[in-house]
Amino acid sequence: MIKRIAFILMLTGFLQSQGLKNQYDFFTESQKEVLNFAYDYGRDHDLSYSLAAIAWQESQAGLFLIDFQGQTAGIWHVSVDGVINRNQKMYKDTPFIRNLVAQKLMNNRKFCAKEAVKELLYWKNKRSNWVDIWASYNGGYNYESRQAQRYAREVAEKIKFLKKYHFNQQKEKNGKTN
Repeated sequence: MIKRIAFILMLTGFLQSQGLKNQYDFFTESQKEVLNFAYDYGRDHDLSYSLAAIAWQESQAGLFLIDFQGQTAGIWHVSVDGVINRNQKMYKDTPFIRNLVAQKLMNNRKFCAKEAVKELLYWKNKRSNWVDIWASYNGGYNYESRQAQRYAREVAEKIKFLKKYHFNQQKEKNGKTN
């Protein structure tokens, strides 16, 4: 029985990694460049892999930039409410400003990355492990929900994949081996 469970878990992990590989194989150069930008932008905050994986998770690395239902926008689907709350001196919460912030998150990836980093750092200071940080990025204080925990597992899988394939290939392209 234990061998059967171990086999099923191994098979599930393999199939999931194949699914990521299939997704990644269809990424355009522009999407791969988004992953590189995310990695570089997150470096100073120890968020490189997290920022890259979340870009993939949230927007397919820059392909889908808005979620009307969740009121999030940009490569990292940053919460419009979160941006306004963090920047109350700059933004008054009005319908026009909400649209303006959403547009800025979609058009200015440095602004969007800065806001995504702020959100991740907020949760990094409140949570003791990466899974809970990623779950909180998605679910806020409801980070123990099934949805948020699944999100965190998917981000973790993407990080493993990116370390093994994408960033390894980038090093080889640039002539670096370690």
